[in-house]
Amino acid sequence: AWLDHRLLAQIARARPWFQIVLAGGPAAPALTALAALPNVHLREGSGEAERAAARLAADIVVLPFRILPSTRTADPPELYDALALGRPVVATRLPALAPWRELFYSAEDGDAFLAQLDRAVHDRDPGAAGRRRAFAAGNLWPERGGSLGAELEKLFAERSRGIPAGSPEAELVGHLEAE
Repeated sequence: AWLDHRLLAQIARARPWFQIVLAGGPAAPALTALAALPNVHLREGSGEAERAAARLAADIVVLPFRILPSTRTADPPELYDALALGRPVVATRLPALAPWRELFYSAEDGDAFLAQLDRAVHDRDPGAAGRRRAFAAGNLWPERGGSLGAELEKLFAERSRGIPAGSPEAELVGHLEAE
């Protein structure tokens, strides 16, 4: 439901020399209709393994999400997977991804998406690829989980003492414990 099928069809028709591979999971009727286009290839399979193989083979990874209430706060793991490979990524302009827009090409509509794809095709900057990989390496689950775990422990410690979380007293307790 998140995938923008119309945008993918627009890309396939506007750039017939692009080969678009849709990988993983069972095919929904809208995807089957897309696969009728000569440059769209549907790779049904085991899910994540099939998607990972497709990302590895891709020159550019596209994340064409529909803008919905559920996607406005989405932080898609596919972005991190593609950045870990150093690949250029073109994604729908999701508000939750705004802090990292310098790492990928973002677009708000079909015409902008096509323009960003044209830019991404020519992206050969090894420095940009390195920045993408470094960002992804710093956002592995152990790192993200570790910082979340520390914050949760602090919150539980404050609550167990009857100190409201985020209050000046909690800050003082946190400071005194660090000393």
